[in-house]
Amino acid sequence: MNTLLLLLALAFGDPVPEAELAPRPYTTEQIRDHFAAGSVIKFRLHSAEGDILRRTEFTAVTDDTCTMSTINQALDGTPLILPQVTTVPWSDLRDHASWPAKEIVRTEGSVTVAIGTFDAWIYTHSPANAPGQTITYWFAKDLPGPPVKVSAIDKGVEVETMELIERK
Repeated sequence: MNTLLLLLALAFGDPVPEAELAPRPYTTEQIRDHFAAGSVIKFRLHSAEGDILRRTEFTAVTDDTCTMSTINQALDGTPLILPQVTTVPWSDLRDHASWPAKEIVRTEGSVTVAIGTFDAWIYTHSPANAPGQTITYWFAKDLPGPPVKVSAIDKGVEVETMELIERK
């Protein structure tokens, strides 16, 4: 099983009132304005199960929604699954970075990934429903959208990472 996905699933508990959420790194409008039809983001995921690539292309965009085609690939680009196509409101992408403020430590720093070095907001999430687990997200200040790096820690051991390797 993909550990990071499991940890991310654990991180999303019951809905939290807006007033109790940590500040999000970007607004809906900032995310929407940075992704046109044809935009591509690609991540390298590393875990004990091995490394894979996850490629997402924004195939259609409107003021309110975006359609994305996402596929997992072997490192040589061979598809591992059929593309998954979803259409969601832009606010759903913003809300992926919605966590209870009491579970988040937000700092600033820099992060180096395959596509460069960025000033970043660093969110360290310690989910109340998953003792001993933390997930750290690095959001590049100048690249609204998903984090450029994610690290999942279980009982002090890094179990999975996700790093942005392409954005166009």
